[in-house]
Amino acid sequence: VKNPGVYQLKSTDRIVDAVKIAGGASEEANLDLINLAALLKDGQKIIVPSKIYNENGEEINKNIDNNVEVIYSSYSGSMSGKININTANATMLQTLSGIGPVLSERIIEYRNKNGFFGVIDDIKDVSGIGEKKFEGIKDLICVQ
Repeated sequence: VKNPGVYQLKSTDRIVDAVKIAGGASEEANLDLINLAALLKDGQKIIVPSKIYNENGEEINKNIDNNVEVIYSSYSGSMSGKININTANATMLQTLSGIGPVLSERIIEYRNKNGFFGVIDDIKDVSGIGEKKFEGIKDLICVQ
């Protein structure tokens, strides 16, 4: 991209929006190799592949960090005021009733190991969060 850096975008923005806000694609960028329609996730780092040519003038594709990154940064809440369990840090998670330091770390570890939660009910797969605890937080959380 022309102006790599950290940019704050909305939770509904897509990779194409991040590229635009970063000044658009540079001449070297190969946008055909990334999904421009993909939704952004909090803290996501986007590497735009560069067009690289060998000594015969043939294009070869290679990911490089040189002047082609865009980082999406936002808050871990949502427009509804609920806590997004896919992006919330330990401090945010601990604002939920019954979620202390141990459970907040388990949620983050589970998310890091298994990927984002698809629906809020998936949080019950985290050790220590049963039906009763889920009932107490379900109206305060969301997934985006």
